[in-house]
Amino acid sequence: GLDEEQIVEWLIQILIAVQYMHKSRILHRDLKARNIFLRSEKVKIGDFGISRILVGTMDVASTFTGTPYYMSPEVMKHDGYESKSDIWSVGCLLYEMCTYEHAFNGKGLMNVIYKVVEGQPPELPTTYSKELNDILK
Repeated sequence: GLDEEQIVEWLIQILIAVQYMHKSRILHRDLKARNIFLRSEKVKIGDFGISRILVGTMDVASTFTGTPYYMSPEVMKHDGYESKSDIWSVGCLLYEMCTYEHAFNGKGLMNVIYKVVEGQPPELPTTYSKELNDILK
């Protein structure tokens, strides 16, 4: 995996960007490695093609959308998509930065869905700090 200091720096930038989106009432709904770009050591989030702007205070996006490896259990169960679903995706990105693997992997879509909905979130390799692993949880 990558150096922990670098991962933390990128993670902070991603979280600041996601916080800005959410304060602007925008759900990205497809945060994944392919939509995170580095430009001059700065993280940029791209591909807002399926993002959603929320109107009401209790609004939840109800469309089943996104990339299965990064989808939250709520989205998998068709309970709607809200800001915490984007945060779940950031956790999946953190795991991927540390291991170069998906947090929830499986043979086929149904296996991935089962692992996300029923499984335990994986732990980071022991080469990473307990604090970083705690963030993942």
